[in-house]
Amino acid sequence: MAIKGERVGPFRLERLLGRGLEGEVWKARGEPGAEAVAVKLYLEPAWAEALRESGPPPAPPAHDNLCRRLGFDLEGQPPWAAWTLHEGTTLEAVLAGEHLVPLRFALPVVLQIARGLEALHAAGEAHRDLRPGNVLLDAAGRLRLADPQSPGYSMRVLARVLRGKQRSEREQAHAARLAPYVAPEVARGQPAGAASDMYGFGVMVYTMLCGRRPEGIEVRYPSAVDGRIPKILDEVVLACLERRTRARLPDAIGLGRRLVAGLERARFRLDLSREPEAWVQSTPWRPRPQPARRSAAADAEVGAETGAFRAMLERLAEPRAPGG
Repeated sequence: MAIKGERVGPFRLERLLGRGLEGEVWKARGEPGAEAVAVKLYLEPAWAEALRESGPPPAPPAHDNLCRRLGFDLEGQPPWAAWTLHEGTTLEAVLAGEHLVPLRFALPVVLQIARGLEALHAAGEAHRDLRPGNVLLDAAGRLRLADPQSPGYSMRVLARVLRGKQRSEREQAHAARLAPYVAPEVARGQPAGAASDMYGFGVMVYTMLCGRRPEGIEVRYPSAVDGRIPKILDEVVLACLERRTRARLPDAIGLGRRLVAGLERARFRLDLSREPEAWVQSTPWRPRPQPARRSAAADAEVGAETGAFRAMLERLAEPRAPGG
C-alpha cells in the first residue's frame, strides 16, 4: 500500500483515487502547482510481474476522448504508469445506480466512445479492456477512455481472471465486472483487438439504451424497447454484438461520422460545438412499443431529467474514500 506524500518517479502522491485488481490509482503531481496526473501502481506481485514480462501499456494517440500516457517505469518498486487525470465518475457507477439514462445523455456518451475508439483503431491500436469501469465522465459529460492494455498483458489478465482455477475473491469480483463485455472469441482464448473492442462497445450502448445488458443469442433491436431510438443505433448495436468475429463491425474507423449522419437523418438536432451534455438540442418524438426500463420518460420531461442526471453526476464526481 502506498502512502500520501510518497514519491513515485517524478511524481508525489496526493490522494488515493481507488483500489483495483492490480493495485492502486493515485492523484499525483510532479511539481507544486503543476497539473495533476493519475498514477497507477501495480502493487500486486503477480500483476507487476505480468506487466514486466508483457511490456508497458500502449500509448494512445492524442485525442480528447483518450487518456494520454505520460510516463511509466516497469522496473519501479512497484511498477507504475502515469496518465492524464480525468476527475469525475465512471460509466460503471452511472449504470449501477438504477438511474434513468436520458437519451440526451446517452447519445453524447455513445458518440464520444466511438470517437475515442476510432482514434485508437486508426493508429493501429486497440483498447482490449473496454468496459464501463474504464469510461471516465465528468459533470459536463466530457468522456475519456482509460487504461488500455497491451496484447500480452490482456491475455494474461483474461487467462487468470476468467479461466483460472484458483482465483482470489478480488479476481472473482473483477471477473464479474469484466465478463459481460468480453467478446466470445476472446473468452475462448483468442487475442483481443479492435473487433473485440467493438463487442464491448455494443454491450455498453445496448445497456444504456435498453436498461439491461443483452442476454442470449437473440438480441432485440434497442428501438423495440424505446421507439425514439433511431435506426442507426439499431444497426450499429446489432453489428457490434455479432458473436461471429467475421460478421461483426471490425473497428470504429468512420463510426463517429456515421452515427452523427444517422442521427441527423432521424431528425435529431445536434450541436457538437458545445459541451457534450448539450450536444443533443432536440429529439424527434415517436410512440414507444412498450415502456423502457431505464430510458427518458418523454421529450417533455427530458429537460428536468437531464438536470437531475447532471446533479447525480456531480454527486458521483465528489471525492470520496475508496470503497465508499
